[in-house]
Amino acid sequence: MDMHDRQATYQGFGDAMAMAFELVMTPLLFALAGFGLDRFLGTTPIFLIVFSAFAIVGLSIKTYYSYKIAMEREEDAKPWTRSRP
Repeated sequence: MDMHDRQATYQGFGDAMAMAFELVMTPLLFALAGFGLDRFLGTTPIFLIVFSAFAIVGLSIKTYYSYKIAMEREEDAKPWTRSRP
C-alpha cells in the first residue's frame, strides 16, 4: 500500500470520527443547556425540545451542504468534467 493511500485512508477515518462525535455531542449539549434553562426557569421541557430541535436541524443543514460541496469538488477532479486545451 502506497504511503499516500494510507494517509488518505487515515484522514478519512479521522474525518468520519470527528463527524460522528459532532453529530452526537452537539444535540446532547444543546439538550443539556435547554434542560438547565428549564430547571432554572421552572418551565416544562420546552427549551429542551426547542434547543434539541434547533441543533438537529442545524446539523442536518450543515451536513447536507458539506456533502454537496465535497461531491462538487470530487466531480470537478474527474476527467470528463475538464475542458479541452
